[in-house]
Amino acid sequence: MSVRRMTEDSAPSGSNGGGKLDAETGSSNSGLLDLSIELSSPQVFSGSKFALYLHIKNPFSKPIWIRKVTTNLPSAVHSVEDEAQTQENEGARVAAAQNYLNEAMDRLIRIERRLGELDSQPVSDEREKEAERLKASAHDINARLSASRDLLLTQQGYGIVTLANKAHVRIENARLRNYAWYVNDQAMLHVEDMLALDDVVALRGSLPMDVALQAGSSNVWTITLSTKKNPFFLPAAYRLNITVLYSFDPPSDQVEQATSRIHSNVAPATVNIRSSLWSVMGGSVCGGLLGATARLLQQIGSTAGSHDASSILSPLLLAAVLSIAASIFAARKSETQSFVSVEDFWGGALVGFLIGYSGTAAFESLTRISR
Repeated sequence: MSVRRMTEDSAPSGSNGGGKLDAETGSSNSGLLDLSIELSSPQVFSGSKFALYLHIKNPFSKPIWIRKVTTNLPSAVHSVEDEAQTQENEGARVAAAQNYLNEAMDRLIRIERRLGELDSQPVSDEREKEAERLKASAHDINARLSASRDLLLTQQGYGIVTLANKAHVRIENARLRNYAWYVNDQAMLHVEDMLALDDVVALRGSLPMDVALQAGSSNVWTITLSTKKNPFFLPAAYRLNITVLYSFDPPSDQVEQATSRIHSNVAPATVNIRSSLWSVMGGSVCGGLLGATARLLQQIGSTAGSHDASSILSPLLLAAVLSIAASIFAARKSETQSFVSVEDFWGGALVGFLIGYSGTAAFESLTRISR
């Protein structure tokens, strides 16, 4: 992993070696922070969690307030905290909506029951007034239920939302081709595509937002990231841009004025994510079985006579075992000089096919182990 800090007043600089990568220290007069980034593990594999740490040091002679620390995420990487928080918020929202719906339906049932009782009573002014009041309450409940519905669009297409009693519609995580067409009290929405939920996520700091970072002090901001457990994951170097917003004035409860001075520092970082060993082993097994099958079919076509089950299963089992061993050897032994690169599922499949088709000769050539 490498990182460097880029600002308006300083040119980009390379990263130093080692596990911790420091950004170039800027001038105090330019409003630059001392930023450094490190990972929880020197090697990151697909499907596993890893933490990214941003060290912020205040180089100024006066305190600063960190307003926000965010980073962009590529589509293959997601935030573990953000995903858990989203699921928690979604569960709470669904539970609250369900409770509200149950209470509203109970009130409607009680109103209907009371209206039935009033119908059996003699006509009087009090009965008419109570009936009108109950009908107005039932109408108000139905209107609130109609106005409180959420429109959930999970893919491209069209959606209809009904508006009542000046209801407000809030649209999140979607890009609309045309905002809305209104027909009476309905609105048709055309969603062009969905925005990624994890496009920009926030890092968490150990220092509360309303507490100043004193001169010469440092603080660590953390985010836990991961990738999906995809056996076909391709190794890649992902670029992250961590943005730090801070000010020399304490945050105010009032809306920030246009004259408020919010400073920004950006720390680019590159995270190399490799395919998991299980993905490489799975590819080697598939390739080994495929290569051994091709070899058996060639032998069966060229020789006459019957073949029993043991003569077929033994080469397949041997190819699978040798393929796994060769893929682990090639993937873990960095100094191995091989004519194939075993970095992902397809590299393991290629090694497995060569061993399955060529037999022990290919295994000895790849691992440089001779009997």
